[in-house]
Amino acid sequence: MRYDVMAKNIWEDGELVKKSPVAKKIRTDTHGKMKSSSFKLTLLAIMIAACWASHLLPNETKEYCPEFLQGNMSMPCWNLGSKCYCFSIVYFRPDWSRADAFCRGGNMTLLSVDSEEEDQLIFKHIRQDHPELDDGSYWTSGRFSGSILNGQWEWASTEPFQPFNYTNWYVGEPGFNKPGYCVYFYFGYYYEYGYWWDYPCDHSYGFICESN
Repeated sequence: MRYDVMAKNIWEDGELVKKSPVAKKIRTDTHGKMKSSSFKLTLLAIMIAACWASHLLPNETKEYCPEFLQGNMSMPCWNLGSKCYCFSIVYFRPDWSRADAFCRGGNMTLLSVDSEEEDQLIFKHIRQDHPELDDGSYWTSGRFSGSILNGQWEWASTEPFQPFNYTNWYVGEPGFNKPGYCVYFYFGYYYEYGYWWDYPCDHSYGFICESN
């Protein structure tokens, strides 16, 4: 019989008769630490995801916002003033017609801006309150209607469609006053320089829906 002092194992005829409880404890502690580390990493990942979600999606009550978009991480919504505004940010970047159909499917419309006050409200919300959304282009309901010689820019949201009575075009815009062109907002510029642009309606952009 041999007694291993260091490991405190008992050997007889070259075979291990009794394993030290210390060795078992070491193995158990190691396994426990591994499980504990794995649990902590999982918990950390959940906390990071929750923080990111809460940063994009406000906790306020969205009484004006449609239920079908509640909790949709690719289409966060906010109550601003007396309306709900929802911003397509990640996965869904359609052409103008598909964006228009999507908003109407939720009893909303593409964004129409009727005043400088509303324009500033939208711009401030993106640039100051949620800068993670400002690196993108967003369709509005604006489009050119009619012929090149006898046409106008209008908000194609609620019929009868209304012509623009307020604009905030970027310098040199609109570039094309003809059918097939729609209005998008690009928040990467300063407000005073203007941030409205026109582009072919069949291009893919993000978009902004608003409640009626």
